[in-house]
Amino acid sequence: MENESQKTSVEFQVHVRAGIAESVELCRYLSDPSMTWWTVYAAFALFGAERETVYSGLGLSTAVRAYIGKCAVCRTVDVRQQKETMYAHDIPMRPWAKVGTDLFSFNNRAYLITVDYFSNFWEIDCLAKTSSGAVIHKVKAHFARHGIPDTVISDNGPQYSSQEFRQFSTAWEFRHVTSSSAYPQSNGKAESAVKMAKQLMGKAKRAKTDPYLAILEHRNTPSQGFNASPAQRLMSRRTKTLLPTHNSLLKPDVVNMEQAVKDNQCKQAFYYNRGAKDLRHLDEGEQVRVQLDTKHRAHWLPAKVERMANNRSYTVKLENGTVVRRNRKHLMIVPGGLQRAVSTNTSVNFDQSEDSYG
Repeated sequence: MENESQKTSVEFQVHVRAGIAESVELCRYLSDPSMTWWTVYAAFALFGAERETVYSGLGLSTAVRAYIGKCAVCRTVDVRQQKETMYAHDIPMRPWAKVGTDLFSFNNRAYLITVDYFSNFWEIDCLAKTSSGAVIHKVKAHFARHGIPDTVISDNGPQYSSQEFRQFSTAWEFRHVTSSSAYPQSNGKAESAVKMAKQLMGKAKRAKTDPYLAILEHRNTPSQGFNASPAQRLMSRRTKTLLPTHNSLLKPDVVNMEQAVKDNQCKQAFYYNRGAKDLRHLDEGEQVRVQLDTKHRAHWLPAKVERMANNRSYTVKLENGTVVRRNRKHLMIVPGGLQRAVSTNTSVNFDQSEDSYG
């Protein structure tokens, strides 16, 4: 009994002090009934100056690495997975054809952001309440002003996953696309607009100036990589500000920005993809570990893949029966499961009723 307790203590020391790369072979010997704990402890003591001697005597093996890979404690507190290459949205052919929307809070008040994917022009609304009805009411006003888009992209929050919003998308005949929970990058255009809105509102608050004037100036300032402002790209004209502007500059003038949008997207992908690596697709029924709270680096919990929602989004079932949807980045493969090569083609066609991003 004493030997078993000491053996467990040594196994813990091996994991913590030696690290996975150095302890895999010792763990295999620990699982051998004929191996006494003091023999392993002696081998462990040799690590460092005599590491190579121990390695040559034991020899590394993939089977032992699998032993560590299946360690429940180690996998539960694993580090986050590396980022995948950019999976860009299709570039719309005209302004306001694809819009993104998101909710955020600033100064203890709730706001709604609605951004055009072509022009980067965004609208902002203050919400008295964050219900689906309140969001739909504000979005309808923008659609009445700029037209009904072909596609609306949002997260999978309760305001957008409700039956009321589904009825709204059906009645107004636009395709509603949702992203995985805890993965705002899938709706990156809206997240970028939220960041800019908070920055402008914060500066205006500190300077005690009108935030709407700051938003007006932002809409008339050419974005990086473009020679036209968001207002010009959306409405083909500049809007009048407090800055002195000649009348000829305020006249409508159609600008062709399609190629500039493509070039800007390629540039972003080039820099983002450095150091990125795609993860392989998961199969239905495959055992994985899921990270639920990504902000606070929560533990990785055991789960089983239910189905693929899109290229990089899956619904999985936890051990307690809860079904959640997460991006592939937050799903870790359990070692020892089904192994297959990574596919180089990540494009998958899905029925539009299940179409979504990340």
